[in-house]
Amino acid sequence: PRLGPTAGGSQLTVQGSNFLADDAASLVCRFRPLLGGQGQAAMANATYVSPSAITCASPEVRGGGLMGLSVSVNGGHDWSNEVQYQYY
Repeated sequence: PRLGPTAGGSQLTVQGSNFLADDAASLVCRFRPLLGGQGQAAMANATYVSPSAITCASPEVRGGGLMGLSVSVNGGHDWSNEVQYQYY
């Protein structure tokens, strides 16, 4: 889904390429407010599914609003391009 409640818990599948099972312990999803967003930044551990997909549960946030969702395969040192995720 592209939106979910501020209570969190929405199971998200992130599609990509070149995900490695060896990186499973270092997979992280980051949610950060975009321009005009009211929420606060939050992170969630991600789970390796396949070379083209990982999953993460949206974390609980205060304030909601439009967030940028990005993924790191190396524990947060580097991040993917963001996609939009809306908290309500």
